[in-house]
Amino acid sequence: SNPQVTIDGAGLSILTWQDNRSGSDYDIFAQRIDRAGQLQWTPVGKSVSSAPGQQYNPQLAAQGNSVFFTWQDRRGPDFDIYAQRFDLNGQPFWTPNGVQVAALPADQIIPQLSTDGLEGGIVAWADYHLGSGSTDLYAHRIGANGLPAGGCFRTFTQDSLSLKAVRFRTFRGIITGRPNPGNVRDSVFSR
Repeated sequence: SNPQVTIDGAGLSILTWQDNRSGSDYDIFAQRIDRAGQLQWTPVGKSVSSAPGQQYNPQLAAQGNSVFFTWQDRRGPDFDIYAQRFDLNGQPFWTPNGVQVAALPADQIIPQLSTDGLEGGIVAWADYHLGSGSTDLYAHRIGANGLPAGGCFRTFTQDSLSLKAVRFRTFRGIITGRPNPGNVRDSVFSR
């Protein structure tokens, strides 16, 4: 469920989705499909993350000869944000089951990403770690090597954001947020 698609540097489609084939936890899988509809990776797709616990809300973006994935992951007590990078043959560049992008107290959810033009990406998410009902938007750049590139930064603070609040518009780092309906104090905003 929750499929997402992008077009890679060769013009082929790459899909990602959350998958409950294990029967107990959702995991993240991906598949590359050529123009004739032929599967390019294994017939059942490649595992992006099959770590213990739930993995939801996968996102992906292709650049050059790779594809970058992000998702929310509950392999610990709270949802955190993870990422992975594959080559176009479906081989991971980074640690199996991905690298941790955000692991603050409380939940980090609804990741979105943009490529950075350098085979890495910028991941943004809604964050609840400050408590008291506020939802903050944070972002972090992950380099092509899977390591943080620069610090994690808070982009916005909002009492109540829509569950689809975080969006990227270009690799130049435009992050937009949208408040929940009925919250008239703010409108759509960006940084």
